[in-house]
Amino acid sequence: HGSGKQIPPPPPGSAPREGADAHRRDQEAAAREEARWREQVAGAWGEHDAPSGVKYYYNTLSKESTYERPAGFVPPDPPSGRAARPDGPAGAAVRWKEYADRATGRKYYSDGTRTVWDRPPGPVEGSSAAGPGDGTQVLQRRHPHGVGPAAGAVEGSSAADAADQPSSFAPNGGGAAPSASSPAGAGASSRRTSTTTYATKEEGAAAFKALLASRSVPPSMKWAEVARTCSGDPAWNALSTAGERKQALAEYRTRRTNEEREARRQRAQREKEDFFALLQEAEGSRDVAQHQTYHQVAEGSLAKDRRFYQVEDAAVREEWYYDFMEERRKKEERVRRVAKKMARDGFLELLRGRADVHFHSTWSSFISSIDPSVTQDPRFVAVGTDSDRQKYFLDYTSELKSAEDERRRLQRETVRRAEKAQRDDYRALLRSLAHDGKVTTISRWRHAEEHVVRDPRHDAVRDQDEDAPREIFEDFVEDLRDAYRRDKLFLTRVLGTQGAQQAAAGATFEEFRAAVAAAAEAEGRAEECGEVLGREPVGTARLFYDELVLRASAASFSFDKFVPGRRDMV
Repeated sequence: HGSGKQIPPPPPGSAPREGADAHRRDQEAAAREEARWREQVAGAWGEHDAPSGVKYYYNTLSKESTYERPAGFVPPDPPSGRAARPDGPAGAAVRWKEYADRATGRKYYSDGTRTVWDRPPGPVEGSSAAGPGDGTQVLQRRHPHGVGPAAGAVEGSSAADAADQPSSFAPNGGGAAPSASSPAGAGASSRRTSTTTYATKEEGAAAFKALLASRSVPPSMKWAEVARTCSGDPAWNALSTAGERKQALAEYRTRRTNEEREARRQRAQREKEDFFALLQEAEGSRDVAQHQTYHQVAEGSLAKDRRFYQVEDAAVREEWYYDFMEERRKKEERVRRVAKKMARDGFLELLRGRADVHFHSTWSSFISSIDPSVTQDPRFVAVGTDSDRQKYFLDYTSELKSAEDERRRLQRETVRRAEKAQRDDYRALLRSLAHDGKVTTISRWRHAEEHVVRDPRHDAVRDQDEDAPREIFEDFVEDLRDAYRRDKLFLTRVLGTQGAQQAAAGATFEEFRAAVAAAAEAEGRAEECGEVLGREPVGTARLFYDELVLRASAASFSFDKFVPGRRDMV
């Protein structure tokens, strides 16, 4: 929408002052010029279809575009007999209205575009208290080129400067009726504007962004150009300051940029899908071979399809072509691998069904032993070459050998666990004999054999190894001796040599235990002493007590005549 300076009429009065006639002539000439300009603009509108299918209108003279049908617009080639619109610029009846100046009461007349003091010829509607200067309408002059300073801007300022003013400086329909006392308004007129009030700033920002969208403002348009294009619209004043408008413009640019980027991405995706569909169709018709280059295909029948040149960039087409060929190669490779795997599985199934194939079989022995029916089996034929059959055969025999080795390992492990359990049972037998006193630290195999040979646990161990029962017995007795030596050393250190002899002299074993426990408690070794006194299956404390008693009772006797040089009594 264009904008300009307000057109004040000549000042009212009972008699014109000096120069009033000349001023009136200038006013009438300006009105005629404005009328011609408006007729030219009204005839420059054209109807078009947007990409979305919605109709819009574009003025080739004022460079304006809108989705609303302009007043007075008549579509081209109207049907026969259709009357021209009454509000059209050509042949339309002009409707004048009479108004009264509130200051002077003088009558003046307006047809919506022109304002005159003299009564025009033709019918005139009755007077009204409201008029172009009563706060309902504002008359503005349109710049001859469709753009110009906004109403209310300082004379000589640019459109961007006027658009940057707060909305209080924008035309809001206020002002007085035309007055001849305003020389600046001589020869000027304009069209009407309206003001809309918004409840919140967010609503105003939304209206401002809707204005930008309706004018198809691109994200790259500069602020000054945006102001020249949109400042004449009432929605421009939805935001009160230039800073708010620039902020809304930045948000609009960001959104439009993202929308355009997404639209380009979706378009490229559709083009790629259509291009791949074209190549797939050509693949089915043998127009595209595996080893054909892009230039060979571009010179062939594919170049006649619109989907081929729908992708404008030839480099992109070439890249997508080789992408398609690579996917095709990978697909064929997957198909070959699946077919080869199926052939291998079938050949292995054939081998599993033959009882004469073992883990020690060889390929030569297998080939020489099969009959012609096997070579005619589909599972045999599916493997294309003998080298592949031999490879699969060796893989199968290797699997059989691995399975046999695992079976033998499990068998050995089972036997080992069974033998270990039998040896543990035999050691339990020896512990029970030691607990009964039949096996001690000085026992020999020849003395203990008569106690174990009658037990089945001895026979189970002997079945493993003929010498196993004796070896296990000797190891058991050696363990008893080691335990006795350790415990004897502990008891001697706790009681002392003299103390041990005194504790055992004339005392029972229970008294001896009590003396040992008291001495260990005094040294802080009660826990270790408890382990020694509770030793199983052979009580080492009891053996030490018996040794001390034996030494004490034998001190008064001489054993040299019985055992020369032997005095340890063991």
